[in-house]
Amino acid sequence: MNREQRINDIGIICDKCGCTDKQRARHYDQFVNRQWQPHASLRFKKWWFKQDEFKESLDKDNIGISPVIAQNVGRIWDAYLDAKQVGVA
Repeated sequence: MNREQRINDIGIICDKCGCTDKQRARHYDQFVNRQWQPHASLRFKKWWFKQDEFKESLDKDNIGISPVIAQNVGRIWDAYLDAKQVGVA
């Protein structure tokens, strides 16, 4: 994805998520300049919450690795894309 696509996409994503102007500015910087995805899709979240790595990360308060962080980890994102390709995500 090139810079122009990222600029266009983050605006669309933030519109769908109802981000404030302050959030949109931060998300723009994260997504366009740092290549960090600040919004996890519902499909990714559903897949991530079923993964052993997420379940093993839960603490005593039942809080684990967030989907936003998980989707920005290369090996987790690659596993998701593989699962999506074979129809299990």
